[in-house]
Amino acid sequence: MGATYPDLFAAIGVRRRRQADICLRLSLIASDDEVSSRLIVMAQEYKARADATEAESKSPPAATVIQSVSPDRKTDEC
Repeated sequence: MGATYPDLFAAIGVRRRRQADICLRLSLIASDDEVSSRLIVMAQEYKARADATEAESKSPPAATVIQSVSPDRKTDEC
């Protein structure tokens, strides 16, 4: 049985939080201040994306609208 819609988004959120944590840990050991600052920014971006993904997982998936065409409908196609 496959993963459900919320499970997939939750997994993506967990992965992004892990990436944020790694970036923060790397920023602590980086010897270059510019690199350290960039890693902190990346961590903040990953956390924001994780928050957005997890919020999206709580909302139902968008409905897909399928338009049907009647078989007796005349078209101008050849």
